[in-house]
Amino acid sequence: DYNSAVPFHIKKAVAQSQFLRARRLSSNEQLCAESEEMIRVQLRINHYPNDFIEEARAASRRPKRTRHVNPACAFVKLPYKSDQVHQRVQKLVPQPRIPVRLVYEHTGSLRCVLCRSALHPPPCPKERDPARPRTRGRPKG
Repeated sequence: DYNSAVPFHIKKAVAQSQFLRARRLSSNEQLCAESEEMIRVQLRINHYPNDFIEEARAASRRPKRTRHVNPACAFVKLPYKSDQVHQRVQKLVPQPRIPVRLVYEHTGSLRCVLCRSALHPPPCPKERDPARPRTRGRPKG
């Protein structure tokens, strides 16, 4: 309900996301228009103002903003050690004059390493061929 105690930005995001979902899931323009109309009706039932609904619909049709990256710019990946090291490196590489962007990679704590290993368990040992006899010690030959 538009008159509920939900923050305004949440109400706006819900309306926009519903229109975006309708556009994404519809296979043609006619179905998209029907879906948008059903969403509009439901929002009106929940006391959303018409101008609010139309603004959300228009926002869902706008192309997404993308960050433009200079193709001549190079990225340098560095391990992240501490804030002090980061500040010293930033002083050595002034951003405006050199087309280099520094990207820091978190090397990880023991907790991160353990969690990562739980996500990617080591491969199981190879199954022993039952037809091949076990030998102890050095094979005779």
